[in-house]
Amino acid sequence: MFNFISIRKKDELRRLEEEHQENKYLQQKEYKDKIDRLYFEIKDNPEVITILENFFPEIPIGIFIYKVFYTAFEYLLSEDCDIGRKVLWSSDDDLRKIRHEAEQIFPDMTSFVNDDLPKMKKLLKSMITYENEYDYTFVLLRLLQGGAQSIYSQVFTQLYNVDFGNIEAKSLEECLFVYFNKCKNVFDDIFGDPGISFITYYMIHNEKFFGDVENIDYLNYVNRRDELIQLLNNKKEDFEYRIFEAKMKNKTQQNEDGYSIHDVDLMSGDEFEKFVAKIFSKMGYVSEVTKHTGDFGVDVIAEKDGMKIAIQAKCYAGSVSNSAVQEIVAGMKYYNCQRGVVVTNSTFTKAATELARKNTIQLWDRKILEEKISEIF
Repeated sequence: MFNFISIRKKDELRRLEEEHQENKYLQQKEYKDKIDRLYFEIKDNPEVITILENFFPEIPIGIFIYKVFYTAFEYLLSEDCDIGRKVLWSSDDDLRKIRHEAEQIFPDMTSFVNDDLPKMKKLLKSMITYENEYDYTFVLLRLLQGGAQSIYSQVFTQLYNVDFGNIEAKSLEECLFVYFNKCKNVFDDIFGDPGISFITYYMIHNEKFFGDVENIDYLNYVNRRDELIQLLNNKKEDFEYRIFEAKMKNKTQQNEDGYSIHDVDLMSGDEFEKFVAKIFSKMGYVSEVTKHTGDFGVDVIAEKDGMKIAIQAKCYAGSVSNSAVQEIVAGMKYYNCQRGVVVTNSTFTKAATELARKNTIQLWDRKILEEKISEIF
């Protein structure tokens, strides 16, 4: 009899626990729907957009580009409000793992959550009236989640300078191949942060994922990041073969088909220097690649009709900074050159452009290089 009663009590307790969990889930889902509705009501407000744009530079840089920091951020934001769980993008497992490490894993985050976020909530309160304090917390989280994809997709463009061509016509897989091809030999780990987070935001911003782009869950950075990692892992062998195949075919067909800017993207630094020397040779200059040791930032010397040019060749994934201009200015003096040129398959920073203008240094960016290739080969 005792065992029978004990079993009945266990069954009853299990049933009550299941009911509790179901009610908890429904409450969390209902609260998520509420926060999503409040978010969509204000996300296009011009004043809110301006405030967010000004606020993002104040956010510790790692929060939205390192998954572990993002999870710690969400944990600190919601640790005393279980009803907001469905608003978060971190998984239950990730939140459990981080709970004892959140404050230590990113010291600046605690200060940010305790000092800067309350100020932002105060700003929201001056504009909008909600039912309780938690509403302001989670609507602000939604605003940051929504704004991150726009802000960090721009950062990806500035830092990585990957040319996707007509991206609207490309699938997610095709875009990832371009990213893989461009960055696999430039960055240590294209599967890890911050690179994988930046490309995730860029793909979200360009609506490359399957799903309803009008739904806030479409912007779920954590889930999308995991999707990209899985796709990259699944396609890694295929991508590597495609790059190998293209390289082999380009080697055998070079004399017949010439070069394209995409051939340049596959070049190593040494290959690019030789290619730049070849361009100037085709233009009628006597050109040679300098020795790497003690070249003073000059990779190629080209000479014609008494005019001697110092050239620096930068085969880059990111923008070329003003240090390249500084080096070529110094190198011109060392090699007694009258002119200086910096050539890249990428772009130049604003500072580099301004310094080049002041020192009369020519800058060949990707567009100019592509035009030269088209003219010569």
